[in-house]
Amino acid sequence: MGAAALLAASAVAIGLTIWQLRSDALNQARGDAHNIAIVLARQATYSTQSIDLTLGQVVDYYKTLGVGPA
Repeated sequence: MGAAALLAASAVAIGLTIWQLRSDALNQARGDAHNIAIVLARQATYSTQSIDLTLGQVVDYYKTLGVGPA
């Protein structure tokens, strides 16, 4: 009876440890995903600003040439 109780207690302890490790891994993954989302959002913003600046310079260049809508 004592061996069965020890085995059951060990199984419960292992199960709780595994569950806690799983929870820790999920929390870490959520944090990593959040950080990646922030980096991607910033990169998209910088790319959009770069495109806007480039197009603005193209428009200005053609204005100096007198090219544009009548």
